[in-house]
Amino acid sequence: MSLQKERISIIGSNFSFKGELHDSVDEPPAKLHEFPALLLNERGMIQDCNKSCESLFGYLRRELVWQPISSLFPQLAGAVWFRDGRFNPRLNFLCRCGKLFQTQNRQGDTLTNALIFVRLKYDGRPTLRLIVRPSETARSYSLLSSSCI
Repeated sequence: MSLQKERISIIGSNFSFKGELHDSVDEPPAKLHEFPALLLNERGMIQDCNKSCESLFGYLRRELVWQPISSLFPQLAGAVWFRDGRFNPRLNFLCRCGKLFQTQNRQGDTLTNALIFVRLKYDGRPTLRLIVRPSETARSYSLLSSSCI
């Protein structure tokens, strides 16, 4: 196996790609970075989370399951998640526009994150996958109160 560097041009932008090329199809590529993700029910209760989420917030999965998402993101307290079977359009709009949400991890560090909601159905019921994208270089934004959501 050899390490190679390629230049890839996509719509006028240059990106560098550095990775191992595999000689065999049987050999899996290196695992990509996994964003923290939570699975929420229609009432905003955490049903599951991945290991990246545990690392980011400093809580074990068993400590997060069946807790309201507002325990991690206070701005989401009182949010109406679904109305008439549809996901909250205001919250969907804010997340798609890149609104940043603040939270604190178990150690008390303030974190700024962008949120991505993916609508799913589980046993015929609406469910949400919440992907948390930590923002290292986030500027200070005036954050909306939970009443606006």
